[in-house]
Parts: sequence; structure tokens; C-alpha cells
Amino acid sequence: MTQRLADYVIDELLGGESNLIVPKADYPDANVQQNRYVRFYREVVKRNAEMLAQCQTYGFLNGVLNTDNTSVLGLSMDYGPFAFMDTFNRNYTPNHDDGNLRYGYKYVPTAMWWNLVRFAEDMGELLGSSVIGDTSKLPREQFGQFKANEQLEQAQIVVSNLVDSIGEEYKTFYKTKLDEGFCQRLGLTETREADHEEIFQSLLEVMDAGSLDYNKFFRTLSELSLKADGSNTDACVEKLLESRQENAFSDILTTKRTITEWLTKYIARAFSEPQTAIDQRQVVMQDHNPNFVLRNWVLDEVIQAVQADPTSPVLREVLTMATNPFRRGWAELGVTAETERKFTGPVPGNFIDSTCSCSS
Repeated sequence: MTQRLADYVIDELLGGESNLIVPKADYPDANVQQNRYVRFYREVVKRNAEMLAQCQTYGFLNGVLNTDNTSVLGLSMDYGPFAFMDTFNRNYTPNHDDGNLRYGYKYVPTAMWWNLVRFAEDMGELLGSSVIGDTSKLPREQFGQFKANEQLEQAQIVVSNLVDSIGEEYKTFYKTKLDEGFCQRLGLTETREADHEEIFQSLLEVMDAGSLDYNKFFRTLSELSLKADGSNTDACVEKLLESRQENAFSDILTTKRTITEWLTKYIARAFSEPQTAIDQRQVVMQDHNPNFVLRNWVLDEVIQAVQADPTSPVLREVLTMATNPFRRGWAELGVTAETERKFTGPVPGNFIDSTCSCSS
């Protein structure tokens, strides 16, 4: 049954074996490198790693990212605690029942890999089929006694090593897509190895320590005309400080200093690119940094408004903004200035980093 289901997914949903990730030559056992089920498993790993990296790039979290909410197609499905982060917080989880932070921003890459290892366990017979042979002819009781069958024991070792190897691939898929996403959000056209720590991760540290609004910071940065000589850096820092949570615990002078230090590095990095790339920086950034984010507090406002008045235009207006999030304004699409100002402004203090349950 597992094999029939895997074959169906490969052939009908993924378009056939030719669409799977290319074979890998350096697995622990060369006998499994051409196995279509190994390639299928790697394809599933790649899709989910890249999907998760895209979510992390924008601070979008599934508060219940467990195995039944993980798809072979690289989707994350659930009914309940999804959310975009408000202020950047590595420990944030939108699920108020997630006391151990299993699905917090910092931990979801590990949670996703745990899910994928469980999937590998279910596919173990197929992943090791080149070593086991045709298991359909083995009595069920013999297949269940791993230690009693030399081929099955060998296959278990091969599959274990294989999954460890693919685990390293998972990290590479995730990091590559994450860096690509941050390059786009920062208007950088060249991906450089040093950027991951010096630009991307250091920015997240500044945001975390300073209680900065994750998406508003990027959008504000996209609207700033930076200068290579840094002559307007102080003015730019003041604008970026507007993304700071009003009741933040961090010292504002410290936050200002760390933003200045990071911005100085970023300016040097941005102006090290070709002139054509520099000229397009703001265009690229505004194409990848939303002016409107469908946050939980906005959804709550819409629900309350429509419950009070089913004819309220707010649902239509918010839907228009949500389906055109990168625009500079929505007046031409029928959104009032008041609605735009309200839902692109600061998050109300009592709603910052709100949580909900699976039944909310």
C-alpha cells in the first residue's frame, strides 16, 4: 500500500520521476542513489525546507507544524494558530498552548526535520528496497523481525545513514532559500557567503533586541534613499526607529546605536554591487516587502466589524489590501485613507505578538 501510494504521488501529483530532484552520487551506499523513492523523499525534503525558509523570511508561523500538517507537496496546512510576527522575536509562537515553544520561530526548522524523519521511517522499506529486494514476497512476520533477516538489518543501516546525509541536504536547501529571500528583501542581487552572518543574522539580532516590527522595518528601509558616504545615515536611523514597539523593554539609545552599526554595514554592502543593482535597490525591495501584512489583530478587527454590521466595507477593503500587499496605496482600488492608515500603522499594544488556540 505504501508503495502504491508513493507511486501515485510521484506519477500523478509530481508529474513523474523526471520531475524529481536529480540523483545524488555521494550517498553512503551507491546502491540506493538511483532509487526513485530516495529521489522522491529528497524532493519532499527540498520542498518543505524551501517552503519553511520562505515563511521564516517573512515571519509567518504555523503554531502547530506537526506531521499531519506537513505535506509531500511542500505545503503547511492547518486550521488554527497561523500568524505573521509583529515584533521580531525568535521565541515567538502564535499558539498559546505551545508552552515549550516547539513551533516558535527559532525552533520550527528542527520541528520540520523531525516531521520529515518520521516520514522517512514510514518509507523505510521503499528507501532501502535496493538492498532488501522485493519485500512483497516476505511474510509479514519476517519483515517485522529486523534482526532476524540479514538483508533487512543491512537496509536499516543504509536507510539510517541515508537519512543523516539527506539531513545535511535539508540544512543546505533551507539556508540557500532563506539567504535568497533576505537578499530580495534587502535589495541585494548578489548572494555572498558572508551575508548570512554579517548582514542577515546580525539584522535579526538587532530586531530581536530592539523589539522592532519585523515587516515594517523592511518596508521603511525600502523607502529610504541611502547614500554611499553615509551622510544621511542618522536621518535614516530615525525613520527606522519608527518600527520600534512603543512599550519595548530595550533601551532606545542602545537600539539606535545597534541600528546605526548595522545600517553602516548594510550601506557598504549595498554599494559594493554594480551600479545598475544599486539603482534598482528600492524597486526590488518594494517588490518583496509588503506595505500591508494581514496580521491577527487586523483579522480580529474585521471579524468584530462584520459581526456588528454585515454590510461593513472593511472586509472588502482588507481583502483588497491583502491581495495587493506591495502597493504604495489602495485608493484607486476603493480603500479609504482611514482604513489604509489604520491597518498599515502600528500594532495596538494589547495585540502585539498575540496568540490563539487551534479552536480560535
